[in-house]
Amino acid sequence: MRTISLHVNEDDYRRFQAVAEHEGRSVASLIREAMREHLEREATRRDRPSLRDLAPHPSGALLEPWQRSDVYDEMTSYGFEVHEPSPDGTVIGEAETSRNQDP
Repeated sequence: MRTISLHVNEDDYRRFQAVAEHEGRSVASLIREAMREHLEREATRRDRPSLRDLAPHPSGALLEPWQRSDVYDEMTSYGFEVHEPSPDGTVIGEAETSRNQDP
């Protein structure tokens, strides 16, 4: 097993010590568990397909671009748990006006 040193906030460390004491464990074992759980969540997240990999819906192109906040609002209205949208309002989709215009 590898030995590491960490610099942590004093208040966070005191709270972590209290949790370890309450659970009858060492702080080191809690840190190892937290690292392992983080790595497992990250591996699971990486293995899931991205929304960008999905094929377009057969109903056609978007009529107007959606911002991240629009997608966030839509998903949360259906009860999905999602992360806050990025503050830059990155565009998720772009309207394909050539498909939607009359010839």
